[in-house]
Amino acid sequence: MVRIWREAPGLLIVTYLLLGAIGVGLALVGGRHLASFRNGELDALWIFVGGFLAWRVWLGGRNFRVVLVIWSGLAYTAAALTIARAWNLAAFGLLAVFAAQIALLLSPAVYQCTRRNVTPGAVTPTRRMVPPLWMYLLSLLAGMIVTLLYLANMKAVAVPSCGVPGASLARLPERCIGLGQGYPLRFLTADHNNPEIDKAALIRDWAQWSIVSFSGLYLLCRQFRLPSARPSNRPTGDGP
Repeated sequence: MVRIWREAPGLLIVTYLLLGAIGVGLALVGGRHLASFRNGELDALWIFVGGFLAWRVWLGGRNFRVVLVIWSGLAYTAAALTIARAWNLAAFGLLAVFAAQIALLLSPAVYQCTRRNVTPGAVTPTRRMVPPLWMYLLSLLAGMIVTLLYLANMKAVAVPSCGVPGASLARLPERCIGLGQGYPLRFLTADHNNPEIDKAALIRDWAQWSIVSFSGLYLLCRQFRLPSARPSNRPTGDGP
C-alpha cells in the first residue's frame, strides 16, 4: 500500500475517478439537502471534465492537478456545510469521498507525476499526515464557539408542538411564533421569554462547525508539511 501511495500515480488517479462516481451515487440517495450535488446533465458534464483533467494530471500537467485540488476542495467545503441539515450516512459518506479525493491528489505519487525534475520515488512527506490529538480537541472547542456565536443569527420560527404541523408562519397564531436562534439549525427557541433548547439541533450544528474547524486547522498545518524531493538530472518542465 505504501508503495502504491508513492509510486503508482495511475492507480491513484483511477481511484480518484471511481470515488467521484461513488459521490454521485451518494448524492442521489442523500435526500433534498444534497440536491445541489446532483443534476443529470451537470453530473455527466462534470464527470467528463473531471475525467479529462485527471487524464492530463496523469500525463504530467501540474496546473491541471491544482485545478482538481481546488475543485475537490470546494466540493468538500460544500458537503461540510450540509452536515447539520442533512445528517445522514450519505452526507458523511460524501464528505469522506471528497476528503479522500483531496488526499489522493496530494499523495507523493501524484505530486511526483507532475514534476519532471524529481527522481522517481524521491517524494516523501516531511511529516506524518495523521492529525494529532490536540487538533481534534481544538476543533471541538472551536466548533462550540462558532455554534454559540451563531446565536446572534435570529429568525421567526414556529414554536414546536404548537399549531398545525407544517403550517406557514402566516397561518399560525401569534402564540405559536417564537424567535429561533442558531445556524444552520435554530437550536434555541424563545417562546415569550420561555427559552427551549433543541439538543439534537445543537449537536448537529456543533458537529458541522467542528468538522469545518478541523478542516481549516488541518489545511493550515499541511502548509508546513509539504513534500520534499530530490532533484534529478532530467530536463525540467511543466508537463503536457
